[in-house]
Amino acid sequence: MKKVMLFIVSAVFSVTANAASFDFAAIANMGEYGAPSIGFTDGGITVTATAPGANAYLDAGNAGLGVCQVLGGTGGDQCVPGNDDNIESGENLVLTFNGEIELTEFSFVNGAHQLDFTDGFFSLFIDGIAAFTNEALANGVFGVFTGSWIGTEFSFVNTSADENNTAQQFYLSGVTAVPVPAALFLFAPALLGFMGLRRKAKLAA
Repeated sequence: MKKVMLFIVSAVFSVTANAASFDFAAIANMGEYGAPSIGFTDGGITVTATAPGANAYLDAGNAGLGVCQVLGGTGGDQCVPGNDDNIESGENLVLTFNGEIELTEFSFVNGAHQLDFTDGFFSLFIDGIAAFTNEALANGVFGVFTGSWIGTEFSFVNTSADENNTAQQFYLSGVTAVPVPAALFLFAPALLGFMGLRRKAKLAA
């Protein structure tokens, strides 16, 4: 019985180890374009990037995901003008996953594709609720933030008041997501109860 329980526990918990990495900067380097929504899949996790009232945009050259207001040019999927492809003041990039995930890491570069940031340029909303505001990028390491944020929809909103400051504009370079299995939350209480009953039975004997 112990072996069976250990196997089940290890199987459930092993699901959380299957992280999906989305390197938007590398994807953009293979070809930049914009659309109302852009989808990506890795390891069974699918994420869709949108920008309310605008378009999600992949910009090459050590950049990543940004926001473009107007698409045109060759193929109709290029940003017009070309310098309006980052996330500027008041713009919002939304990542929607196909299930509940734990966001364990996300990274940025600024509007000039560099790591020179000005404090307090974005807020993170999870499923519509404010979850994180960077007051100083020094809290991250070279534009990389690590932690544990759980949800299905993550909004990166530029809260800067200066839309012309490239140090207060940004591209989302990449994210790392881990699935949160519903089975874990259903199974864990039952397992703990079962273990409690077995312990009680042993003590009674």
